[in-house]
Amino acid sequence: MSKLLANQIANYADNGPVEFTQGLDIASNKPLQMSGNPGGVGQYLVSTGSSAIWQDLPAIPAAQVNVDWNSSSGVTEILNKPALANVAISGSYNDLINKPTIPPAQVQADWNAVSGVSFIKNKPALSTVALSGLYSDLAGRPSIPVSLSDFGVGSQDIDFGSQKILYSNVYSTLTDLQAVNAGTYHGMVAHVHATGAVYFAHANQWVRLANASELGSGGATAINQLSDVDTSGILDGQVLKWDASASSFVAGTDLTGGGGGGITDGDKGDIVVSNSGGTWTIDNDTVDGNKLADTTVTAGAYTNANITVDAQGRITAAANGTGGGGGSYGDSDVDTHLNVSGAGAGEILSWNGTDYAWVADQTGGGGGGSSTFTGLSDTPSSLTAGKYIRVNVAGNALEEVDPPATGTFLQQRGNVSGTASSLAPNNDATFTITNAAKTYALLTITTSHAAWVRVYTSAATMNADVNRAPTADPIAGSGVIAEAITTNSTLSIPISPGIIGYNDEASPVASIPIRVRNLDSSTVNMQVTLKILKLEA
Repeated sequence: MSKLLANQIANYADNGPVEFTQGLDIASNKPLQMSGNPGGVGQYLVSTGSSAIWQDLPAIPAAQVNVDWNSSSGVTEILNKPALANVAISGSYNDLINKPTIPPAQVQADWNAVSGVSFIKNKPALSTVALSGLYSDLAGRPSIPVSLSDFGVGSQDIDFGSQKILYSNVYSTLTDLQAVNAGTYHGMVAHVHATGAVYFAHANQWVRLANASELGSGGATAINQLSDVDTSGILDGQVLKWDASASSFVAGTDLTGGGGGGITDGDKGDIVVSNSGGTWTIDNDTVDGNKLADTTVTAGAYTNANITVDAQGRITAAANGTGGGGGSYGDSDVDTHLNVSGAGAGEILSWNGTDYAWVADQTGGGGGGSSTFTGLSDTPSSLTAGKYIRVNVAGNALEEVDPPATGTFLQQRGNVSGTASSLAPNNDATFTITNAAKTYALLTITTSHAAWVRVYTSAATMNADVNRAPTADPIAGSGVIAEAITTNSTLSIPISPGIIGYNDEASPVASIPIRVRNLDSSTVNMQVTLKILKLEA
């Protein structure tokens, strides 16, 4: 170890500070002076920025104590504390100064009071209806309609826009419908339940529309399929007569004649009716005794008979006479009685009310009429393939017309059904109702026993809907047309409003896929019946 003994050490080169690269060790009991000042006990070095100086440590005050409101000196004294009022210490309302004047307790307001605190200022003058509550006490009250006419119904057109009108317009019998004035309600359409047909009001009459089943796809194939021909209840020997009140031909007894030319039976003889409808001529040997009504005259031979003849030339009484010597009634007597001397060629015998007279034959030649349909005076003279026959506007003859356009006839609703045999309780079965329609309106679902019925668009959608619970709604677009749950007390469920169903197979067919679950307590033959209106064959 080396020692350097010197009173002063300086940096010879630039008079800068001396660097102690290995530290500075000051021997024990040897001072460290700064500018010749060794410092005092407890002092510490503080840099001035350019050198260092000795400085005393700061004095640490005594520990902090709580202040005391009542202290008057020392660190516990509170300087500048305020002089508190009495109420600040007592908290009593009575120690307050400048207390306000408190009014008496509030009382309830009185509508009828005219003074005092219960008096209500600026109260409104109420109208009579405010106290009575009566509609009749309202001023300027509106006029409330009491009938449909108050809404303009019956006096002006009502435009429902794109909305539908749902209503029932059915009459039990045709008589009920005919009680409605067709002239007043021109254009009205109604259904008659008894006839199963639809009628419309035209020309002061109710005109029947033909059902499609009566006309078929190409029109009528039989006379009873014509819309203005009603053959219901017709009997052998009856004829069809025009009934103006029903606007159709109806069955009736042929008593009045009418028409014109003759009708030939092609056998025994002809019955010829005059144009006036008042004279009938029957060929000889055409009517036998079995066809004549019995009279009160006793059959047999009479001597010098006294007879009575009525206005129609029938013998209504006969008796034996005294004769006057057994005279006879010969051919000349008959000729005289029948006025044969006045008869002309081609004339026929007629009773004029008082005597027999010979008159010109007005019956078309004694039974000569037409043996063909086109030979009649009130039918077309020839027939054209594809044409229809109808009564003309005058109502006195038949005429040919073009057939109506396909699809213009109204269909008649009907039932279609199918059966699942030996269906156990809570089991499902599937089947297809055939001979239905490709498109249809569904009106009613009926079962023979309690059941859950589902109607589908195709077999695929029916098979896909196998695990759905009765309480779960089908997913939109899943092919479920409708479903119904019936009970043994309610086996028929009306579909209201009616819905459109259709067959959605790749090649649509006139059939309806059905899935049915037996909700009965026993095994049954479950029949499902749908009431539909066919829209597409």
